[in-house]
This record gives sequence, structure tokens and C-alpha cells, in this order.
Amino acid sequence: MVGVEEIAERNKLHLVRTSTHNQYKAHCPVCKDDRRVYHLYVNTARDTFCCHKCGASGGAIQFHAWLKGVTFEEAKRDLYPAQQHKQPEHPAERLTRDQLRTIGFVGRTSKIAPKGVDPKVWSDRRKAELDWIWAEWQERLAWERRVELHVRQALADGNMSQAQ
Repeated sequence: MVGVEEIAERNKLHLVRTSTHNQYKAHCPVCKDDRRVYHLYVNTARDTFCCHKCGASGGAIQFHAWLKGVTFEEAKRDLYPAQQHKQPEHPAERLTRDQLRTIGFVGRTSKIAPKGVDPKVWSDRRKAELDWIWAEWQERLAWERRVELHVRQALADGNMSQAQ
């Protein structure tokens, strides 16, 4: 995670430590405060910023967007380019709760491993469960197709016998 301190450094904003722990002050690049008065405050513990003159405030991404003059989404893409390439979703993750209930599942395993469980082991277990859910769903769809085919054949046979 990129913090406000690093963002200030990247944007060549000179931070001056205040008497408050983890808090810095700087000259606001937007409202152009004078040399002796600081209006922009940056809190590195909370990753927030606030200018008491122009009213700009927010978190790290908003700080970057504000300094660069870009949108929040552009700032997020700029700070976290790797986040753009999401891991492909397992097909079983697209099933609705009703579809899961139809095949006898009440829910899915969380993506996040519980405390004390190795994330790799958890990921492998979750993948196996998703594969199982998907196999069950495919089996259910095949069964529905077979039933539909039998119903159509029965209707066609019934219609044929009535015509004769």
C-alpha cells in the first residue's frame, strides 16, 4: 500500500514534522499559502490529508488524485497498476445463491484464509471446493437437459398418437 508520506515525496511536497506524533504540515500547492503559515496537514498513521484553507481532504488515493489533478480512478490505476489484472474468477463463483441451493450447497468458502491456516493450503482447499461445486452444477444442467428432452419426446409421441 502506498501511503500519504510516499505520495507527498513522489510529488516533491516538503513535509515538516509537527509536535503531534505521525503528523506533518506543508504548504498547500492548491491554495498557495504563504511561507510562514501551513494549512495542509498529513497524518501518516491514518494515511489522511486535510487542507484547512481550501478544505481538500481524504485518504492516500484521493491525496494523489488531488495533487496530480486527476480522477480517483486514474489515481488508483497510477498507484496500483498491478491491481488492474484481476485473477480470473472461477466459473462456480458466478453461481447465485439460488443456483447453489438447487445443487445442495448453502454457500462458498471465503477467499481469505482464517487465522492460523496456511493461505496456500486454504487456497488449494477452496479451489477443490469450487471445482466440486462446478462439477455438480454441470451435472445438474445435463440432468435438466435430459428431462427436457424426455418431456419433448413424450409430448411429440402423445401428439402423434392423437393425430392417428
